This record gives sequence, structure tokens and C-alpha cells, in this order.
Amino acid sequence: MDGEWFPRGVRANGNSPKEFVPAWRHVRSIFSRVGASNATWVWCSYIDPNRRTNMRQLYPGKKFVDWTCLDGYNWGPRSPTNPHPARSFNKLFSDTYKRVTKEIAPRKPMVLAEVASSDYGVNKPAWIRSMFAKLLTRYPKVRGLIYFDVNDRDTHWPIETSPNVVRKFSRGIAHRRYHRNRYAGITASPIPPP
Repeated sequence: MDGEWFPRGVRANGNSPKEFVPAWRHVRSIFSRVGASNATWVWCSYIDPNRRTNMRQLYPGKKFVDWTCLDGYNWGPRSPTNPHPARSFNKLFSDTYKRVTKEIAPRKPMVLAEVASSDYGVNKPAWIRSMFAKLLTRYPKVRGLIYFDVNDRDTHWPIETSPNVVRKFSRGIAHRRYHRNRYAGITASPIPPP
């Protein structure tokens, strides 16, 4: 929604933040009008640790959203595509998570729909270990996680980049707080949080 690198993103191609909420509500009304009640409405923002976006201005309202969501990446200082200083999971997500869960949508569950770290100048196993530790202690609204396991634009996101990364991810996701995928067979909407 707020990724300027997508043609549909706010501030791309002349798109305006003022157009986003009416467009969201319009599409949702079309679904309702035709009886498409099996959709779960996930409002997903890119992390915004520098507070560049007025996220509240982009929120369609609690009647129009079922889940909130965040996407974010630790690119690393030696990334060939998009070099950034290495930042911990908490440094990347903390501020935006607090804004969404405290100020914008405090009663909504959250999913991390795209999260990953490269290994370009980053200790990726330690980053993943820290991510799972922080999720357990500081991110209680997060009810789902999708790791971006794709080698996109030659930035080594996948878990399988090394046996140590696989071990750290396996250990982290094996915690009793996390459940196996129970959502694949759900037909009701909205998808309920666990």
C-alpha cells in the first residue's frame, strides 16, 4: 500500500494518500454487494522506522479491516540492490508495530507478511534468533509470520542460505507458542486469530 516502488503504491504514479481509504472501502463494498464474504481484509504497511508516512491517514477504519500487517527487510550494508545499515528485527519493526497496535488498530491481530534478512554484512543466524526472541516478548499482537524465502534481486533472503540459518529458524519456530498451519482449510471469514 505504501511502497513507492509499486505502481499502485501511495505517492507512486500520482497516487495520493487521500485516494487510498475511499478506494479500499469501494473495493470492500463491491465484495459485499456480490456476496463474496469469504475474504479476510488485511491492511498491510511497510515498516516506517523513520516516520515518513502518516499511517493513520491510510487506515480504512476498524469496520473495514480484519487484520493488520507489516512487511520489512534487513537489507544489509553490502546488499548489491539496496544497501542499508544492518538493523535488528526490533530496530526495524518496533516503532511501526507500536504505532499500529497502540494508535491505529489496537484491537486487531497482526501478521508479518514479508519479513527477512539478507546475509550481506549481516549475521543472519543471530538476526533470526533475535527475531524469534523479540516476537515472544515484545510483539503479542503478531499471530502469523511469513518469511520471505525468495532470492529476489540477488539478495540472499532464503532461510536455506546456510545450515546455521536453517537451525536458528527451526529452533525459533519450534517454540510452543507457534502452531502448525491451521489456516489452509478455513472457509469462514474473517480468519480468526489463534
